[in-house]
Amino acid sequence: MQSLKSKKNQIYLYFINSLHLTVNFMDVESASINPIKAMLGWCSLETLVCLSDSDEIYDIDVRYSWGLEIFKQNLFDHGWNKNILLEKSKNKKRRFKLIIYLCEGLTDLDLEKRCKLVPERFLVGNHFQNIHHVYLPLPSSHPFVVPDYIRQKEQESYSTTYFLNKIYPSLTPQINSKNKKSTLFLPHNDQRLGEGGLRTKGLFKSSRPELPLISVITVVFNGEQYIEQTIQSIINQSYKNIEYIIIDGGSTDETVDVIRRYDDQINYWISEPDNGIYSAMNKALSITNGDWIFFLGSDDILFDADVIYRFFSSQKNFDVDVVFGDVIYSNNYYFKSQLNYKMLLRNTLHHQGCFYNKHLFYDYTYQDSYKICADYELNLKIYTQKCSYKYLNIPVSIFRIGGKSSINRNLSINEMNDIRGKHVNYVVNMLMILILKFRTVLRRLLGLG
Repeated sequence: MQSLKSKKNQIYLYFINSLHLTVNFMDVESASINPIKAMLGWCSLETLVCLSDSDEIYDIDVRYSWGLEIFKQNLFDHGWNKNILLEKSKNKKRRFKLIIYLCEGLTDLDLEKRCKLVPERFLVGNHFQNIHHVYLPLPSSHPFVVPDYIRQKEQESYSTTYFLNKIYPSLTPQINSKNKKSTLFLPHNDQRLGEGGLRTKGLFKSSRPELPLISVITVVFNGEQYIEQTIQSIINQSYKNIEYIIIDGGSTDETVDVIRRYDDQINYWISEPDNGIYSAMNKALSITNGDWIFFLGSDDILFDADVIYRFFSSQKNFDVDVVFGDVIYSNNYYFKSQLNYKMLLRNTLHHQGCFYNKHLFYDYTYQDSYKICADYELNLKIYTQKCSYKYLNIPVSIFRIGGKSSINRNLSINEMNDIRGKHVNYVVNMLMILILKFRTVLRRLLGLG
């Protein structure tokens, strides 16, 4: 007699193949409750591991959806985890991912475009060959169980839209400019190309005793390739008190068009020419209202939807100068963050892994004369001045290699040498310079570049 489990898998197989996708499935190897936490507008039902007639493995996530919010998550929510990113699959068969949304009441669902391939550039790690999203009007009959409580479809918000109000917040002294009146908007600029976000609509966010406001800052110039995935990784955080600020340097590609699509989820954005990355970061710092500051590059993403919650769900982390974790490089290298004597030799913290207490910026600005390593100066000051910190042994973000600091090693070393000369004594600085020169020669001899 066929087992109940086997019968159920056969029902799943029949349903999946009835969708007439480009792949024909031969077997459902396993079915399990989907562990991925729902974001906004959908809930997970089950994950099926299926074998195709081409002997390829598909992880099929089946979800029940009731809102168009799913389209603002499809570049970020790929279901990766630390093991998927860092460990090679023991199975030599090619593995694919398919996400099926059973959509209820999506009046704007375009049936001609119901199957959507996630562009390869957005994939992280080497686990999945590709990822497809399939959007289906809710079938009258399907084999999956939708819990009753899910059908209530409780109203939720994005991390950046919780606790909005129309009361202009009481502002602390303006970061990095004590003598100026604090503001939430940048001054008029004749070269400005665009401005928007929730603040321009009279909607503001403030800190709460149990939920400190986290200011997330992204600076970008001509970043159309990845900026949308960066945005999605912020607005879909489970932590409920985030303000998101984007400073665009006057992009000439489609970056601003992407930003405008998220005008109701970004708290403030602006597009105008600036003097580079660190000038833009200073500009953002002058208008933040958060208790904590976090910088995320325009081609980087937060590791998952719960990262910020893990750092600020406990009040034990509130009373330090900096809280930090680790960073995963897009080539699958795991960067272990440290705040110790190694900071004298190199930057052992990435800003993509650090949450800085806002008071660190009351009398500090990034020096925009540096093109790559101005953030090293802040981290070095934190170390030499023995600031308090908290380290969590978890990944914070995924960092795409190939940015300025990745491709200009010599300039990076020269800037760090100059910065170190300002903050440590002459003997220590010269020793570090000699060590770096020796390492550079050794790398060349070993053919490491």
